[in-house]
Amino acid sequence: DITEDDYSEWMNMIERYISVRTAGIMDANRRNYYGECAAYIAAYGEVCESRGVVGAKADIMGEYKVKYSRRRAFHQELKNYGMWK
Repeated sequence: DITEDDYSEWMNMIERYISVRTAGIMDANRRNYYGECAAYIAAYGEVCESRGVVGAKADIMGEYKVKYSRRRAFHQELKNYGMWK
Protein backbone atom coordinates (compact mmCIF):
# COMPACT_ATOMS: atom_id res chain seq x y z
CA ASP A 1 0.00 0.00 0.00
CA ILE A 2 1.20 3.47 -0.84
CA THR A 3 -0.12 6.79 0.36
CA GLU A 4 -1.98 9.14 -1.96
CA ASP A 5 0.84 11.67 -1.64
CA ASP A 6 3.41 9.11 -2.80
CA TYR A 7 1.13 7.99 -5.62
CA SER A 8 0.63 11.57 -6.82
CA GLU A 9 4.34 12.31 -6.64
CA TRP A 10 5.28 9.16 -8.55
CA MET A 11 2.64 9.66 -11.22
CA ASN A 12 3.72 13.27 -11.77
CA MET A 13 7.34 12.15 -12.07
CA ILE A 14 6.42 9.39 -14.55
CA GLU A 15 4.33 11.81 -16.59
CA ARG A 16 7.28 14.22 -16.83
CA TYR A 17 9.64 11.41 -17.88
CA ILE A 18 7.25 10.25 -20.60
CA SER A 19 6.79 13.81 -21.85
CA VAL A 20 10.53 14.51 -21.97
CA ARG A 21 11.32 11.16 -23.62
CA THR A 22 8.61 11.62 -26.25
CA ALA A 23 9.68 15.20 -26.99
CA GLY A 24 13.29 14.09 -27.41
CA ILE A 25 12.34 11.32 -29.80
CA MET A 26 10.04 13.57 -31.82
CA ASP A 27 12.61 16.37 -32.02
CA ALA A 28 15.27 13.95 -33.25
CA ASN A 29 12.89 12.24 -35.72
CA ARG A 30 13.64 8.79 -34.28
CA ARG A 31 10.79 6.88 -35.92
CA ASN A 32 12.11 3.56 -34.60
CA TYR A 33 11.14 4.67 -31.09
CA TYR A 34 7.57 5.85 -31.76
CA GLY A 35 6.23 2.48 -30.60
CA GLU A 36 8.14 2.75 -27.34
CA CYS A 37 6.62 6.16 -26.65
CA ALA A 38 3.14 4.93 -27.51
CA ALA A 39 3.57 1.97 -25.16
CA TYR A 40 4.62 4.21 -22.28
CA ILE A 41 1.75 6.60 -22.93
CA ALA A 42 -0.79 3.75 -23.07
CA ALA A 43 0.57 2.15 -19.89
CA TYR A 44 0.44 5.46 -18.04
CA GLY A 45 -3.18 5.95 -19.12
CA GLU A 46 -4.09 2.43 -18.02
CA VAL A 47 -2.59 3.02 -14.58
CA CYS A 48 -4.62 6.22 -14.26
CA GLU A 49 -7.75 4.31 -15.24
CA SER A 50 -6.99 1.58 -12.71
CA ARG A 51 -7.00 4.29 -10.05
CA GLY A 52 -10.49 5.41 -11.05
CA VAL A 53 -9.98 8.13 -13.69
CA VAL A 54 -12.53 7.20 -16.34
CA GLY A 55 -11.30 7.59 -19.92
CA ALA A 56 -7.78 8.62 -18.91
CA LYS A 57 -6.02 6.47 -21.50
CA ALA A 58 -8.05 7.86 -24.40
CA ASP A 59 -7.66 11.42 -23.13
CA ILE A 60 -3.90 11.16 -22.68
CA MET A 61 -3.38 9.50 -26.05
CA GLY A 62 -5.57 12.15 -27.66
CA GLU A 63 -3.45 14.90 -26.11
CA TYR A 64 -0.30 13.41 -27.59
CA LYS A 65 -2.00 12.99 -30.97
CA VAL A 66 -2.88 16.70 -30.98
CA LYS A 67 0.55 17.73 -29.71
CA TYR A 68 2.28 15.79 -32.49
CA SER A 69 -0.40 16.25 -35.13
CA ARG A 70 1.98 15.96 -38.09
CA ARG A 71 3.44 12.58 -37.08
CA ARG A 72 1.27 10.02 -38.87
CA ALA A 73 3.59 7.13 -38.00
CA PHE A 74 3.29 8.08 -34.34
CA HIS A 75 -0.50 8.19 -34.65
CA GLN A 76 -0.42 4.66 -36.05
CA GLU A 77 1.62 3.47 -33.08
CA LEU A 78 -0.87 5.08 -30.71
CA LYS A 79 -3.65 3.21 -32.53
CA ASN A 80 -1.70 -0.03 -32.16
CA TYR A 81 -1.79 0.50 -28.39
CA GLY A 82 -5.50 1.21 -28.20
CA MET A 83 -6.21 4.77 -29.29
CA TRP A 84 -9.58 4.83 -31.02
CA LYS A 85 -10.29 8.54 -31.56
